[in-house]
Parts: sequence; C-alpha cells; structure tokens
Amino acid sequence: MVHEIWASIDPGVTSGVVVWNVTDKLEVHGAWEIPYSAGLSSVVQAAYAYGASLLVFEDFVIPHRCHGPTEAKKTIEVIGAIKLFCRQRSITCKAIMPSQTKRIDDATLRRYGITTKGVHARDACRIGLFYWLRREKKHGNAC
Repeated sequence: MVHEIWASIDPGVTSGVVVWNVTDKLEVHGAWEIPYSAGLSSVVQAAYAYGASLLVFEDFVIPHRCHGPTEAKKTIEVIGAIKLFCRQRSITCKAIMPSQTKRIDDATLRRYGITTKGVHARDACRIGLFYWLRREKKHGNAC
C-alpha cells in the first residue's frame, strides 16, 4: 500500500489548510485556519512540516470588473507564496478552479468521513477531496 502526505489549501484573507494521509483512502491528519496576518509562509509551513509531497490549492480568477485594492489582492499574494514555496522545495503544486471544488458539498464530505470545523478548513477539504476523486477516477478506481 502506497502512503503519501498531501496538503490542500483554500487561499485567502483567512486560509484553510488541510494535511492528508493518503493510502487507498483519504484521511484528514490536521486542519487549520490561518489568518493573513500570521504571514504568508505560515500557510504552507504546516504542510511542509508534515512532509507533504503534493500541495493542491484553489486557484483564483480575477473578476472582470476588479477596481482598486481589495481582499482579492491578499488571495493572489497567498497563491504566489504557495507557488514559490513549492518551487523552492520541489513540492508538486496543483491548482483547482473554484467552480470544480463547489461540486463537493457538506453531505459529500460526510459521506467520505471528512468532518472539520471552520468554513475555510472545510473549503480546503473540498479541494483535497475533489483532487483525490479525480485522481481515483483517472486511475480507474471506483469511488
């Protein structure tokens, strides 16, 4: 049985971070909500500390009519920090579009035994579960 450590991140003003134990199933090892004020590196340090070999995050689409400084800027900065951190440490980094992760609702999380407190941590769970389900389907495993 292959064992991997993954992390999924919902980047933003408050980022959700989940570290996963991945075997033939997906188990939450830890889940956190980290405020932007804690520093950009704090978002990815948790994943790195547990030895994550894959980091999946929700990408960001800039709205067509985005004017002036907004909280969106902080989300973009967090994503930049994630990409830089992964590049510097040779960690595989995958982006998932927001529209894809919304397909995973709370009932689906519960069906897979995933329970987490906090909106952003739960969103990070959706990202990780979506990526895992897509990978399982690609490898022909029934989910």
